Amino acid sequence: MTAATQAESEPAIILHRRDYRDSSLLLDVFSRDHGRVGLVAKGVKKPRARWRGQLEPLRLLQLGWRGRSDLKTLTQADPVLPALTLRGVALYAGFYAAELVLRMTPREDPNPDVFRALLETLHALGSSPDINIKLRTFELSLLDACGYGLPLHETQAGNAIRADGWYSFDPIAGFSEVDEPAPGRVSGRVILALQTAGAGLAPVRREARELLARALQPHLGARPLQSAITLRAMQKLRRTSTGSEEGGQEPRDRH
Repeated sequence: MTAATQAESEPAIILHRRDYRDSSLLLDVFSRDHGRVGLVAKGVKKPRARWRGQLEPLRLLQLGWRGRSDLKTLTQADPVLPALTLRGVALYAGFYAAELVLRMTPREDPNPDVFRALLETLHALGSSPDINIKLRTFELSLLDACGYGLPLHETQAGNAIRADGWYSFDPIAGFSEVDEPAPGRVSGRVILALQTAGAGLAPVRREARELLARALQPHLGARPLQSAITLRAMQKLRRTSTGSEEGGQEPRDRH
């Protein structure tokens, strides 16, 4: 029999929730010290439930739980103030970041670096004018934290990446220098921009997005990320209504 596990006052971010029976919820959360955990929140949809309205996706809470199976029972849910509030495109960008974590992390495998990267990204999305750059930075951090970091400083042969060079890319093996540009090949200036991320990504945002999509693809499974599809639609609608490029290019569908 699996040993009972429990936690108290554990900082955790709600990645996803869904209805369970008449009055309960199933939660996927990512916690600082326990990694991704599945929880059942019993009776929380009842009118007078003590946690009613608190168990929202992307919310940071102090959680407690106990149980023997993969699905633990929620025993504590205290708010962390000030509460993080995302709206509009930033909210859907947050859903995208959360779905990446949900797909790329196993249950109950502690990874504080993933927790930190997700929390910092959610805060940044609430204040950044360029959501695209924040998402690319998060994708890089998530790959690193999960052990799939990109070798951005040198090729497979050990040669330094050059701004004027062109490179083929394999998600497992890394970069190999090639003689000339061609579809699917990567400019050295894109790779160098990813070394520092931040505002340096702005001139190469589309190329950086495409490269990171290829790097993430082997770790996400066959199903597209629904949040990426929704985010793309939201950003397209926003650009159409405002006539601007605010937030940059949307992430392409992950397969």
